[in-house]
Amino acid sequence: MPASTSRSPGTKDFLFRPYRPGDEDEINRLFNEIFHLKRSIDEWRWRFNPEHAGCAILVAEHRQTHEIYAHYGVITCLAQVAGRTIRVGQPVDTYCRRDELAVAQRVMPKLILHFYRTFCSTDGLPMLYGFPSNRVLKLGKMKMSYGEPTPVQSWQFPVARRRWLFPSWLDSEPLSAGSVSTLWNRVAHRYPTSNIRDEQWVRNRFMDRPRNRYLHFLVQQDDIPVVWAVFVPDGKKLLWIDCLWDGESVDAMKDVMERALTHARRGGARVIEFWLNHDEALADVLRSEGWQFSPDRENLHLATVGFDDSLDSTQYRENLYITMADTDLV
Repeated sequence: MPASTSRSPGTKDFLFRPYRPGDEDEINRLFNEIFHLKRSIDEWRWRFNPEHAGCAILVAEHRQTHEIYAHYGVITCLAQVAGRTIRVGQPVDTYCRRDELAVAQRVMPKLILHFYRTFCSTDGLPMLYGFPSNRVLKLGKMKMSYGEPTPVQSWQFPVARRRWLFPSWLDSEPLSAGSVSTLWNRVAHRYPTSNIRDEQWVRNRFMDRPRNRYLHFLVQQDDIPVVWAVFVPDGKKLLWIDCLWDGESVDAMKDVMERALTHARRGGARVIEFWLNHDEALADVLRSEGWQFSPDRENLHLATVGFDDSLDSTQYRENLYITMADTDLV
């Protein structure tokens, strides 16, 4: 729920208000129109989960025509930070019609500031994080209280080409969200600053996504889960998008890498790519197995804005465990 509201907020011609049931068709149509995409309503619902208490969407509506002109949408999740559990938000769909009136009245930057006042607080969303473009990052540092960004680190493994008469991706192994949650409970201490990967998060993030193509690998030793990894095909790449590991079962981690390589070869991928910040033990294994490291993936940085004086947004930004699953890109 919004932390606070004000009477008829907005500009002369535009009303700023939270999402209402029924807005989604126009919101999604405008998104597809602006970005030249064909995102389905099912995909929108999976992303924002509007019936969930953490839904955080603000729109700018024309006061006379009631058409939506701008949108600021944030997806939320639980995070562990400095021994506390808080709800954090990631702005993902930020857009405005290319309209002279909206530009003249500075609708988009004002909508963002009003979102801060409405949803962001100690009791609401005490922290926002995201991976903005260079243009948005520059604006955020000037106008939106962004601190210095943290580079996202990337690893790549080249896949030796093999000729397959009919290249095709193999099916994923069945996933038990409960087993992943069991693993999270065992290894959460390894990720003291991270978004929480419990059973509900696994279901929301991966299992409930419409028409998803995620490949899940879970390795157990003596019926105890020790590593879980998620991959997704992306053209000539196989993207490694998430991982939990006990930090000790090196052979199990190497087994996951070998399985991923088999999938990559069968699917015709030329490279496996993995974004990883703040798991040095895993980085050591990657290095030993011949993965190539890039300390600053081009044009990808983590930025944060804090709204709780008792939380250090710089500490969160500089220590956050990051994989692709922490973005909305895959």
